[in-house]
Amino acid sequence: MTLNEKGNPLAALSHKSMAPSAPPQQYDNLHGAMASVEIATPIVDVTAPATLPAGYRFEAVFDGRKFEVVVPAGGVEKGQVFSVSVPPQGESSTVSNRIVTAGFKDNIFGCCRYGCCHPSCCVPYFCIFCAMGQVMTRLKLTWYASPGSAAEVRKTYIILAVIGIFLFLLSFFVHTNSLLILSFISLLIFAGSIYLIVIGIKTRSYLRQKYNIPANTCCPCFQPCEDCCITYYCMSCSTSQMLRHTAEYEKDEANCCTSTGLANSTLCPLPTAQQCSA
Repeated sequence: MTLNEKGNPLAALSHKSMAPSAPPQQYDNLHGAMASVEIATPIVDVTAPATLPAGYRFEAVFDGRKFEVVVPAGGVEKGQVFSVSVPPQGESSTVSNRIVTAGFKDNIFGCCRYGCCHPSCCVPYFCIFCAMGQVMTRLKLTWYASPGSAAEVRKTYIILAVIGIFLFLLSFFVHTNSLLILSFISLLIFAGSIYLIVIGIKTRSYLRQKYNIPANTCCPCFQPCEDCCITYYCMSCSTSQMLRHTAEYEKDEANCCTSTGLANSTLCPLPTAQQCSA
């Protein structure tokens, strides 16, 4: 993997061949010997910078010119070499969307992909409310997991962090001798748990719809319930997967205590996690 001048990861390339896209077309000799040959399209070998699913788009450089590479059907493994054609000179090839569409970057149990101490793994397990707030902020959702204005979205992480801290402190009072106080605390903790499940389901469903990610259950009859089941039975894994999907940790530094979970804590609009405004 190489780096461009901005530090973005670029695939390693090697020139493979120059294949003309069409044979020369001969014209009538009565009008002069003329031939028209279309511009040759370079075919290059690309070394995958990471394990990527089919349809993922990333940026590469050939002969000093940037172009977009689309991962072929079946996906690729890190270090795998595959062949692609380079667009003709002058043709637009800007990477329009760095977030994977049509599928998650990795499976739900890839929590340790960047290491067990990485924020995308630690925060969902030790502070699930904070992790959910970071995902929702990246997706520009309010504290009730619905699209909102920039002003509303900026409050999402703070509100969820406060709720999480409040419920954590309540747990220290569960050993009280007062049945009334214990019942009240239990009710608040139960309500907080239900709230977390609901916003977890809504957030995961919104993310899948936004990036056209289909349900991936073993039985078709369970597909409509996938978001509910995954969120209920594996909340931390689901949140970690959404954190990994909405950021490029290969180039973006993670941070446990910012509203987006990234070192650059400015609010990021969709669909690109790198196009941030203050």
